[in-house]
Amino acid sequence: MRGVNAARAAVAVPLILYGISLFLPVVNDIEGIYALFGGLLSLLVRDAWGAVWLANHAFFAAVVLTFVQPRAALVVALVAVAFASPAFGIHWIVANEGGTRTRAALSVGFYVWYAAFVALALLLAALQRRLRAPEAGGPKDRCADEPSPGEAAPPAAPPRSSR
Repeated sequence: MRGVNAARAAVAVPLILYGISLFLPVVNDIEGIYALFGGLLSLLVRDAWGAVWLANHAFFAAVVLTFVQPRAALVVALVAVAFASPAFGIHWIVANEGGTRTRAALSVGFYVWYAAFVALALLLAALQRRLRAPEAGGPKDRCADEPSPGEAAPPAAPPRSSR
């Protein structure tokens, strides 16, 4: 149960950021929700934004994998960041079905969208570390006075006499 709650916490912030980005302008004055659906067009016309659009699939795959295979989720989240990163170097966007291009200016929604990807990768890395901690000799979920499973209990202190 501890792992499931930690996984929920690890994906909550990135999903909230992603949801917020859908209602903010991401490129020029295009809102995130329209960019999400328009990304398919970019993929079909072989625009560079099509590859960036694929980061959305990797992001959601990582979110689902978080509950099944946390290690694989971290790898997929890093792939999502890798797919999203080239957007910083793309300066043109397809403006219409005819292939006309216009200058692309990244807006606040893009940065919130990208922050969701980075946050997911960082939180999954922290989740991995937390789930591995007991077996690696790190912080434990028990009292400092409590013996570990293979360790003998310390001898009890002799009772004090009240003379």
